Parts: sequence; C-alpha cells; structure tokens
Amino acid sequence: MKRVYCLYRVSTMKQVDGADIPMQRQACTAFAAEKGWCIEKEYYERGVSGFSVSANDRDAIQSIKNAAMQKAFDILLVFMFDRLGRRDDETPFVVEWFVRNGIAVWSVKEGEQRFDNHIDKLLNYIQFWQASGESIKTSIRTRTRIEQLTREGLYTGGNAPYGYRLVRNGRRNRHNREVYDLVVNTQEAEVVRLIYRKYANEGMGTYRLAKYLTELGVPSPNEDHWHCGTVAQILKRRIYTGHIVKGTAVSGHLPQLQIIDNELFEKAAIQREAYQHDYAVRRLYQGDREPMLLLGIAYCGHCGKRLGRGTSGRIGKGPDGNVIRETRQRYICGKRQCHHDRCNGPAGYSVKLLEETVINKIYDTLFALRSPEFVKECWQKLLEQIDSIHSQRQEAERRRGRLEKNLEDLHTEILKALRKESPLTLSVLQGTAEHIKRKCSTEEQYIKSLDKAIQDLEYRQKLLRKTVVDVPVLLETLSGEEPYAIIDLIRLLVKRITVYQTSKVEIQYNFSPSS
Repeated sequence: MKRVYCLYRVSTMKQVDGADIPMQRQACTAFAAEKGWCIEKEYYERGVSGFSVSANDRDAIQSIKNAAMQKAFDILLVFMFDRLGRRDDETPFVVEWFVRNGIAVWSVKEGEQRFDNHIDKLLNYIQFWQASGESIKTSIRTRTRIEQLTREGLYTGGNAPYGYRLVRNGRRNRHNREVYDLVVNTQEAEVVRLIYRKYANEGMGTYRLAKYLTELGVPSPNEDHWHCGTVAQILKRRIYTGHIVKGTAVSGHLPQLQIIDNELFEKAAIQREAYQHDYAVRRLYQGDREPMLLLGIAYCGHCGKRLGRGTSGRIGKGPDGNVIRETRQRYICGKRQCHHDRCNGPAGYSVKLLEETVINKIYDTLFALRSPEFVKECWQKLLEQIDSIHSQRQEAERRRGRLEKNLEDLHTEILKALRKESPLTLSVLQGTAEHIKRKCSTEEQYIKSLDKAIQDLEYRQKLLRKTVVDVPVLLETLSGEEPYAIIDLIRLLVKRITVYQTSKVEIQYNFSPSS
C-alpha cells in the first residue's frame, strides 16, 4: 500500500477560520481512499502565502523534503498544485526535486505531475507561471480595491488608531457582512491634542511626554505606562487631521474624524524630522545636569568625532581657608582625549564661549533671511538640486525598464530551453535571470535613495519658507533665557556644527542646500 503525506495550505488567517482547510483535507482523504492509499501524515500551513514566502522559509516544505530523503513516504498529495507554492522561479523545481527523489506528486484536481519528457517539464513550468500570475493579479486587485475604499473615506480594517474606536453603523461589504467604521473616542482625543500641543508648542520630546502622561495617570494604549515609541507613533498619524491613510492612498478630508488642525500637525512634523537623526536630543531631559545646547550636532573639525559632555575641575581655598572644589561642564572630543595621535585639535571647549559663538552665528543668519536676495539664492540652489536628482531618477528608471524587458525576454528563452528549442542551457538562462534580478534590485534601491534625497530637499524648502515667515519669533526665542526652547530651536534650524576652535565654527542649516 502506498504511503501518503498530505499538505494543506491557506494564504490568509481569514481562510483559517473558514472551511478551506477542512475542504482540502476531505477531498484528499476521499481521493486517497479511492486509490487505495494510506495517509500517514498531514501538514497544515495556516496563513502562509505561497507567493510571498519562499519554500526555503516554509517549515512544512522543509520537513516533507527531509522525510522524502529518508524514504518515509511514497506520494505527496495536495488538493491543487498551487498549494505547494505560486512562485514561477521556484515551485516548478520543488516539484521536480520530489519526483527526482522518488516521490510521486499528486493533485486531487490535476492528477499526477510527471517528467517523462520535455513537454511535461514545459507544462510544469507553465502551470506555476500561471499560478504566479494569478497571485500577482489578486494582489493588484486587492490593493487597488483597498486604495479605492480608502480614497472614499471608508475604514478598511486593522486596529483602531489611538483616539478612535470601532462601531457598526450598518455598512456592509460585498459579502453582505456588516463592517466597522471609525469614530472619535472623546477621552483619547483630548490626550492626542495634549500630546501635539506639548510637543509642537512647548518643546516636550517624546521621552518627557511619555513620562508626563504616565505621571498624570493617563491610560496608555497597550501598556501599563506610556513609552516614547508610542508617543512617536501618535505624532506621525495623519488621520488626526481627518485623512485616512492606507499605503499610498489618502482619503479626502473627513471632518468627523479630525482631532487636530493641519497647522499644528505640520509644526509637529517639521520638529519631528529635525529630531529624527539626533540621538542626543533623546537624552537631554534625563538626569539633573545642566542642559548643553549643542549636544548631538556639534562635531570636532579636526577628526570629525561628535563632541560629548565632559567636565573640568578646579581646586582652591576660600576666604575661611576651606578647600573649594569647582566642577564645570565642557564639550570634549573623545578621540583627542583617548588617542592624542589621531586628533590634533583641542581636547575640550568652553560651554559658555562655544555656545555664544554658535548663537551669534545663528542670530546673524536669521537676520540675513530678512534679505530677499539671500532667500532667493538659497531657494534657487534647492531647485537646481531637486532638478538634478529628478534627472538621475529618470535615467535610473530607464535602466530598470531595460533590465525588466531583458528579464521578460529571458523568460521566453527559458520556455524555449524547456522545449529544447534554444541553443542555451536552462542553468545558464536561470543564472543570467538571477543576475538581472539582482541588478534590478540594485536599481530599485538606488531609486529609493533618490526619492529620499528629493524628500529631504523638499523638506528643506518647506523649512526655509517657514523660517523666513517666523524670523521675528525665532530671534526672540534665541535671545531668551529658556534653555530647552533654545535647544529645540537650534535643532530645528541646524543640521551640523563643525568646531575648529571656540571662536571658529561652521554651521550647516537644515534649510540650506545640500553640501
């Protein structure tokens, strides 16, 4: 009697709750009984995509392969062959591997997959090529429909964002099932407004906000206490302005979902982007030490190392003869202190003198922004850089298009090789296809880096425009005595400060063209 292993797979967790797997099992059991086979083991894959997940990453496939090498069974039975996978560049060769190792591969609906001649190999390849195409089409249809529903302002699933709750308003989907809609959670919405006001208007970072909310006793979304990451996620959600976002799709304005106004959201977004790569800002409000205005953005001009926090001391005697120990903070270059031969600059810089130099330079720059000629020059340079990167991106798109066309031609040649109509071997063609795929991936990464550069420059444009408008307020803040407000302002305007001497610094602004 033939020994049979069965594999049942569903792609999504929604199918797990349905009747899909029991249907596959029932069909395979009846088919094996009709053939007089004995089912010895059954494998279940729940919520595993046969298109997105490689066979190398599927535990069931690997376990069945190991059993095949040990001759533990004779037949691998599935409801349909696409249960084994839907990847045209992989699944046909998985099936062929089982057959070459003495395991017959059967489908309840499609019979046995054989490899007696080249026509069988061709049909095997075409079968999974079609399955791969169906997966791509299904994915496109699903994604397109979700984007359409999102643009219509409809909720398409997932957990409700903080500040909202799910209700049933009688809306039904195409399967006539009642679905949820979003409504504002009044209590949580007040917390969202508080977070944005404190962050955008009062200079509170995510760490201090999390601590502040925990001390107030505000219930957190998922934890016993608030975490800075939770606050950061809330500060990123555009839905609070009344727009549902799903991937690249954005709905029109939905007044019933708006919690904060656009101006407050944009102000918080600009501040968040300025803080994004600054690890030192996340530590400024910890401990009881005096704040240092330039931590995280000041670098040694001699070796390039980021300047850190250090101290210097002085011992003397007071009028009464008692010993007085005075400790002062200073900016230090760690490389100069630890490796004298690797940095020829000063080991440390006076906090007061260095910060005065920087503030004076920023003050002068803000005054210069009152000049239309200076602003026009900065704006023109930003436009030139954006145009240059767009040209590079177009060329990269053309290269990627040519590679994709070559890949399509290779697939055609692979079909010819399977029919023995090509002078090239299948292994050579497959190797070439893999090489082209890698080049396509490289171009894709390059295009993404260019997109990021364009976003950075567009952010600089937005910040330049806002800075010009806010110059009087910024000058007043810079002249004030509130250290945390000055810290927030410096990090909003300045990307990097290169220090050569206490009185000699170079400042790279966030709103200036890329260097």
